[in-house]
Amino acid sequence: MKSYILKKLIEGYKVNHRHRGFNLVALPYQYSNEKILVIHDNKEMTIDQDTPLLGSKTFEDKFGRGTSYTLFYYKWNPSKNQIKLDL
Repeated sequence: MKSYILKKLIEGYKVNHRHRGFNLVALPYQYSNEKILVIHDNKEMTIDQDTPLLGSKTFEDKFGRGTSYTLFYYKWNPSKNQIKLDL
């Protein structure tokens, strides 16, 4: 299982107006037969085959290296078990 530690969540409206009110996870890779454990603010979320991909967006490298990169967006939904532990 891959692990990815987030620095911040993305507000959904910044990606698409349909995602207003959601917090999104932006990853540099998408799910492909291997679960991804996402950690943010001591909460965890697992991305697997049941987690819907909300979209992707390709950006030009802002540092002028002549490359581009793609981010894949998922809705932030930490596991219910983790939320209960925080209470």
